[in-house]
Amino acid sequence: MDFSTKTAMPVIRSERFRTPLNTEKRIGLWVDRTGAGENIPEPGRPLRKLGLYGIVSVESGEGFFYSRSSGEVNLYPGDAVMLFPDEPHFYDPFVKWTTRWIVWSGPEAEKLEDMGFISKTDAFLTGAGGIAGMAYDKLQELMNSEDMAAILKRKNIILEMIHDLYVATKASASGRKMEDRLKQVLERMSNCEDSGCAITDFAVFCGLSETHFRRVFKSYTGRSPKDFLVSTRISRAKTLLAQGRSIKETAIQLGYHDVFYFMRQFKAVTGQSPGKF
Repeated sequence: MDFSTKTAMPVIRSERFRTPLNTEKRIGLWVDRTGAGENIPEPGRPLRKLGLYGIVSVESGEGFFYSRSSGEVNLYPGDAVMLFPDEPHFYDPFVKWTTRWIVWSGPEAEKLEDMGFISKTDAFLTGAGGIAGMAYDKLQELMNSEDMAAILKRKNIILEMIHDLYVATKASASGRKMEDRLKQVLERMSNCEDSGCAITDFAVFCGLSETHFRRVFKSYTGRSPKDFLVSTRISRAKTLLAQGRSIKETAIQLGYHDVFYFMRQFKAVTGQSPGKF
C-alpha cells in the first residue's frame, strides 16, 4: 500500500481511556484494557495515535502494519506489533483477520521504552504472537478484579511479557547478525584460491570458537567448512583447467604444494582425474 499520501492525512487520537485507580498510579503501570475481534479492511481510515502502549497479535488471517518509525510490514498469524502513545500507526487485514490486543500505560511503561526494552523502530515482532497471547490469557482472569493482588499481578504480567519479547527480539537480532557474517564467510570461501583460507580465521571473524563455528557452519550450509572449501577450490580448478591451464599451474594457483595430492582430491570430489577432465 502507498503511504505517501496517508502520512499527510490527519492523525486521529484515541479517546477511549480507563482511569486508573490510585493504587495503580502508585505502582506505576496499569492495564487499560484487553480485547479480541474479527475485522475486515477499512479503507480511507486515517493514521491513529493510541495515546497508550499496546500490543496487537494476529490470530488468523493476514494483513499489514504501518508506522512512521518502523515503516510498512506484512503480518501473518503468530506475528504481533507494538503500539506507542505518540506514534501514528495504521493496521488492517487484507481480507479478514482475528486479532487480540492488550493496552497499558503508566510512568514505568515510559521508562521501559526509555531504557530500550521496547522501541518504535522495532514495533514489528515476527512470531511473537505466542508471547502476547500468553499474557492476554493470564490477564483475562484478572481484568474484572480491582483488589491489590490483582492490580500487582496485572503489572507483573505486562513486565514478564516485555521481558520475554525483549529476549526473543535480541535472540532474533543476534541470529540475523550471525547469518550476515556467515554469508560473508561463504563469499570469502568462494573466492579463496590458496591454502591461506584458514578455518580458524573464519571462526574468529564470526566471534566463535573453531568447534562452535564448525557446528554453526554445517547447520547453515549442510556441509562442514572443510568440505565447502574443497568444493569451491575444485570448482575453481575446473575453470582453470577448462581455460587451458596445466594441472601443475592449476594446483599451484590454488595453493596445493603437492600436485599429486591435488590430483587425488580432484578425483575424490569429481570422480575423474584432472587429466581426464
